[in-house]
Amino acid sequence: MKKMFKIAFIIIIFFIVVLSLTFLFTFLINKKNDEKYIKNKEDINNKIEKIEEEIKKDAKENYNNYIKTKENTALYKKENNEYIEIGTIGESLEFTLKPYDDSTYYELVEIPYYIKYNSAEKIDNLSFKKVNYDKYISFGEKITLNKIKLYDENDKLVFDIEGTITSDVLMKDGTKKFIRYHNGLYYPKEENIEKTEKVNSDVYAKSMPVLNYHFFYEDGDNRCKEIICLKKSTFEKQIEYLSNNDYYTVTIDEFYKFITGKIRLPEKSVLITVDDGALGTDTILPEIMEKYNKRATLFLITSFFEREKFNSPYVEVQSHGHDLHNQGVCSGGQGGGIKCLSKDKIQEDLKKSKEIIGGDVIAFAYPFYEYNNYAIENLKEAGFKLAFIGKNQSAVVGSNPYLIPRYSIVSTTTMNDFIRKIK
Repeated sequence: MKKMFKIAFIIIIFFIVVLSLTFLFTFLINKKNDEKYIKNKEDINNKIEKIEEEIKKDAKENYNNYIKTKENTALYKKENNEYIEIGTIGESLEFTLKPYDDSTYYELVEIPYYIKYNSAEKIDNLSFKKVNYDKYISFGEKITLNKIKLYDENDKLVFDIEGTITSDVLMKDGTKKFIRYHNGLYYPKEENIEKTEKVNSDVYAKSMPVLNYHFFYEDGDNRCKEIICLKKSTFEKQIEYLSNNDYYTVTIDEFYKFITGKIRLPEKSVLITVDDGALGTDTILPEIMEKYNKRATLFLITSFFEREKFNSPYVEVQSHGHDLHNQGVCSGGQGGGIKCLSKDKIQEDLKKSKEIIGGDVIAFAYPFYEYNNYAIENLKEAGFKLAFIGKNQSAVVGSNPYLIPRYSIVSTTTMNDFIRKIK
């Protein structure tokens, strides 16, 4: 019996020892695993911190006062120090950034949102603004949107943002109602218009003078003897008058939208045009326009003068034909070729003019102010929306877009004459 107890005791002791060793071994293994886990966790945390530092470094290096968005850029709002995605914006939109705050998100100035640092590229400055939407006059309507879902004139979705806004209608094109958002005009679809209300509208222009110049020369330079030559000092006094009296100088696109009733502009609005591209057009004209922050349109004869000479942002270039400004080609008047040359020759000439000028060429000035129905049909076929003549009267909303009248400004035009023309 004692022997059996002794054997049982030995067995119990054995199991206790085995269990103790097992627990000890397990403890040592777990301790080692814990140490390894801690070390791995520390390594992972170090890697994460390093990645975050690199990202912040990239964000800081990529920061710039001005940026341009990449395609389908996500937009964020900041709540409780968290960035929440609330929509997208289109590509090639330009923004000013608020000062860098050591974040991987950039805060925009123009709209109250954020973008990720890697969703935009640096630009030296914002593009030159040819238009001033502050000058546009409401159609007497204000719309409220249930979502900021806005399209450009080419029906491309540009903004798709959760939230509501209320804004004046500044342009109409058929059933499309355009409002100002960011730095442009965009329209919402009908389903996103929650409410439309009538509001008071300011007085707006029903007509607009179009001024026409040709050549400019420095005071004391007597080479230019023609009546269409204007001294620099005379030209500057006229533009200075426009500036001092708060005249808005419109672009060709704005003028087209004005006479077709798509936009409303102030009563003191004027279109400045210059024909040919000769003396002083590449020097005096842009100098004066920039000095007074005004806009002008040059109708360039592309076979006579080099396109590269005319790159001022204050002077846009439209067509005066490539080689249509020759006298005696057709019968009657000075005989500009657009009145009688073959259709193929005219279309080829207009196409070449457009190609050399580049960009959106929608306007044409008839050589010698001369035209006929044949010329008009050729311009329509070539895709022009506007054409300018002489006639010395203002254009009105609803004017024939292919017979836009202009006031000729010449050396005998006195300051009083000038003022009467623009009133």
